[in-house]
Amino acid sequence: MIERGTVVRVAGERVGVRIGGAACASCGGCSGQAREHVVLAANRCGRELREGDEVDLTLPTADAVVSGLLVLIVPLLLFLPFYFLPRAFGPAVREEIRVLCGIGGVALGFLLNLVVPWRKKAQALPEIVRRIERDAP
Repeated sequence: MIERGTVVRVAGERVGVRIGGAACASCGGCSGQAREHVVLAANRCGRELREGDEVDLTLPTADAVVSGLLVLIVPLLLFLPFYFLPRAFGPAVREEIRVLCGIGGVALGFLLNLVVPWRKKAQALPEIVRRIERDAP
């Protein structure tokens, strides 16, 4: 996926890029609200960039898929053990308690995605693929 943005900060190979607008609204990752975000991107090819330059950046599909799986699958996988955990304390545990424990497992899964380093390792920085040349007035 290629996204267009505006450079807001340059620090060597790492560049802050403001993205947003219609593409953000269609993604739904932020509850479908059209907002602008500043993301950190890699400038591995050493393009000469300045604040205000427009650039195209891309995130490899595999990295996006892995990140999405971690965010969605880890909480769902934790639902099952937490749902069945109360039965270890006795077979007469009410269904409501088991469901609440399962929901607790889902919450723990989301919390793990926030704090455990595996998510950071799976998230590669988007890469700047080109600088958009502006027409001279």
